[in-house]
Amino acid sequence: MTLELPHLRLPGQPGHVPLVVLLGLPSRLESSRRLLEAIAGPRPLLAVTPTGPGASASSSIGWDELVAWLEACALSQGFERFDLLGWSFGGAWALQLLARHPARVRRAVVAVTCAHFRARERALFRLVQGVLDAAIDERTLIEGMVPMLFSPGFLHRPGVFATLAMHLGQLSTSRPQWAAQLARLASHDLRASVPTMTALHTVIAGDQDWLFPASEVRRLADAAPAATFAELPSGHAIWFEAEAAFVALVQRAFAQPDPDPHLDPHLDLRGDA
Repeated sequence: MTLELPHLRLPGQPGHVPLVVLLGLPSRLESSRRLLEAIAGPRPLLAVTPTGPGASASSSIGWDELVAWLEACALSQGFERFDLLGWSFGGAWALQLLARHPARVRRAVVAVTCAHFRARERALFRLVQGVLDAAIDERTLIEGMVPMLFSPGFLHRPGVFATLAMHLGQLSTSRPQWAAQLARLASHDLRASVPTMTALHTVIAGDQDWLFPASEVRRLADAAPAATFAELPSGHAIWFEAEAAFVALVQRAFAQPDPDPHLDPHLDLRGDA
């Protein structure tokens, strides 16, 4: 089966390190364009989403195929070496690329993801897969997802829950695509590779993330040789709920000069985010 994934290219300006962004679930590139432009600034950008029109839904496509496709897509855009950002499923995908092709990445930032999902998270994946397989109407499915993605305080603001449910309904994609990505997450285990990921610079968690708790995300940062850990006040959808702080933190991480190899590489990037 030929792998196809939706992607968006922003030309940027010459002389800047290109940026590859891997989005999470659910996502649509055009509805994320404002966020992507804010993150990229003047840099050339390639953004990819694992679901949506044109995406393959087969669960037989594994991480090797996803990484090979991503590397080929980046090269086709002239991105021989680039910075890498991924969140949620996209964060796991970014780690898979780092494990296989570390020379392609100058610096990486990942958010709300883990090197390995333990029994609690794998049980949650199975539950969601069962819900996707059941004959549950779309509205009930989407409304049930909202509390998983956002913090209670954020959702209790007047009108927020209904607005987010409507927004996610517009992003909804085929259930087989969702199920295929959950199957890939269940097989994700890079614990042996993380100690070699010298390009992994920053790992970000949401302090109220119910899906992948901050304590689990921190384990990834602790295992990497040069990664800084940061928490933002947010649920899982950190790129949405804490957008301004997230963008600022990501931009600072990529703007940091390459560290002197004779100095301690652990840098405090949290500032006032």
